[in-house]
This record gives sequence, structure tokens and C-alpha cells, in this order.
Amino acid sequence: MKWLAPGLVLLALLAACGSGSGNADAGPVTCALGTMYGSVSCTFQFATCSDGHNYDVNCTGGGAPCTCQIDTKTVGTSTNNFCALMPDEIVAAVDSGCGWNIQLP
Repeated sequence: MKWLAPGLVLLALLAACGSGSGNADAGPVTCALGTMYGSVSCTFQFATCSDGHNYDVNCTGGGAPCTCQIDTKTVGTSTNNFCALMPDEIVAAVDSGCGWNIQLP
């Protein structure tokens, strides 16, 4: 195993994961679209995912960025407003905004 300086490890992790810590580079993850609620502020939950994680997007409205969470841990934000989207548009928009690669079964 080759040891790297702490700064290089951080750069390597950012290069591998991206700034949003998404799963886009890891290949698709299949999830069920769980709870969706709200129109001005909203939450989308993707549950029972094939990688064992749960993905959530929380938008508070008013122009504030939406929060991208994996297993309730914030991993990034997106300036996209997902609340006005139709269910068939949500997955592509969330994948793009959060850097994920979620697919519905």
C-alpha cells in the first residue's frame, strides 16, 4: 500500500467522489420512490436501494438550495427546485442536481 500525504488523500477522494459525494461514478443504484410531499417546500425519499442506502432530498423553498442526503447525512446541496416537478421528472433532476445515479425499478 502506498501512503500519501493528507492533502493528496483529500484530493484523491474528491476526484473519486465528486464535490457532492454522489454515487454517479459508482454505477446505477436501483431505488423505490418512497414518500413525496410538498409543493413549495418538499421532500423526496428513495428507499430500499440496491446499495443498502437511503437517499433523500429536502427543499425548503424560497430560493434556498435543496439538501441532498444519504442515510440522513447531508452530502451536498442543489440549487435546482425539485418541488414543482412531476414524478416522472424527479429522478433525472435529482440525479443531475445531487450527482447521483438513481434508477427506479
